[in-house]
Amino acid sequence: MRFALSLRAALLVAAATIPALTALPVLAQTAPVAPPAAAAAAQDPVVAKVNGQEIRMSDLQEAAQDIPPQARNIPQQMLLPMLIDQVIDRKAAAIAATQQALDQDVGVIRALTRAREQVLQNALLTKEL
Repeated sequence: MRFALSLRAALLVAAATIPALTALPVLAQTAPVAPPAAAAAAQDPVVAKVNGQEIRMSDLQEAAQDIPPQARNIPQQMLLPMLIDQVIDRKAAAIAATQQALDQDVGVIRALTRAREQVLQNALLTKEL
């Protein structure tokens, strides 16, 4: 697959803008007050792009939640490139699938519907607890 931004470039962007996955909330708490749009962008910066679609720090943080427990002790300077690679691959595959109209396949539509319903069910259960 061809990426709009190479993995190496994505890593350079991430390394230059994000010192660590956990540092962002601390910086957001101590940063000067900015307009809402600017503050939101500063709290969730773009770390890479795939075919013009942004990958943000929040995407990496979500991907970090899915890693196995034994991998959670990996130093962040090693973990960050792996997470960026994983998210870039997933985004590129989704773009390719959409370009091939796989999102219009009946089976895919059903699977997406089930996944959406499960996410909504989990959100409701979490809210009610």
